[in-house]
Amino acid sequence: MPSLMEALEARRAEVLGQARQLREQISFDNAVSEAFNSVLKAEYVHRHRFASRSEARLKIATWTTDFYNTRGIQSMCDFVSPVDFEQQYWAQ
Repeated sequence: MPSLMEALEARRAEVLGQARQLREQISFDNAVSEAFNSVLKAEYVHRHRFASRSEARLKIATWTTDFYNTRGIQSMCDFVSPVDFEQQYWAQ
């Protein structure tokens, strides 16, 4: 299963029309995914009940895009939200 970083790189290459570059696996990729999953479970999943898997998928995706990526402050992103971090990155 591809890591989040690999999926993001593949999508970026697709959007930019570039050939995807293969790279070695970096153990940090999995650490980031594990940290996100821990926050997701602690701050959202364990606090809600879902009627079905499809409802859970929809509500988790909504929480991720509406809260976590826009307002959630992340230490690995210099204590800004992922959206703000990405905007700062591309502005450089």
